Amino acid sequence: MDPFRRRSGRSALTGWVTLLACAAVAAPAESATVEFDRKCYSPGDHMTQTGTGFTPGANVHQVLSITTPFQGTSFDAPVVTADANGNFTGRLVAPDLLNLGFFRHESARSDFSEETDPGKTLASVSWTLTDWGLRVKAWSPGDDRGRFGIGKPDGRMTVDAYGWTSAGTRLYAHYFHGGASVKNVKLGALTGDCGDLRVRVRQFPMRRVSSGKWKVIFTPHRRYRKHDAWWRYDVRVP
Repeated sequence: MDPFRRRSGRSALTGWVTLLACAAVAAPAESATVEFDRKCYSPGDHMTQTGTGFTPGANVHQVLSITTPFQGTSFDAPVVTADANGNFTGRLVAPDLLNLGFFRHESARSDFSEETDPGKTLASVSWTLTDWGLRVKAWSPGDDRGRFGIGKPDGRMTVDAYGWTSAGTRLYAHYFHGGASVKNVKLGALTGDCGDLRVRVRQFPMRRVSSGKWKVIFTPHRRYRKHDAWWRYDVRVP
């Protein structure tokens, strides 16, 4: 990948947390449902899942299936136990993409069943697993191997961002020159279930553009904070 990048979070099927109260098994589930807090997740995102209508005290199994046009896989999530009312709330860490860097979005589904009849699906939820990234073709390579993209003060560029699922609702570019902040620029809203944005803008939206080395850091916040999720391009202006 071309630019520097940073994002908090783990990319493994771990971190399942349940809030529950065990009870004696009562009547079987009749109308079980599960709701997710979002429709799209990037690897490492927390997925909050809320189940209702299951058998009180039952162990609930979840099978996650990830598919692309060419292949698919499935695996089990940790078991969660319904409370005395047949409800549960849990949090899962979104898994890695099946084909990292090949497809931006992969189709996913979670099927829920109970331990007494694991072959019977009581609830299903379809969602999307997305890659996370940002591309500025005009500034490639601009990568983390000491190479610089070439900036044109009067030129334009297309910023192609995808998978900014949970960090914020807008994307900003933060311009630095000589270690000093020069300008913060709002690029637009991150839209859709997966937080995407494709926009064409000026490469350097300021009156005077000094020659030399620039750092342009993209974050979902108006002002740059080093602990945010970010992508960075190193650019040289002749």
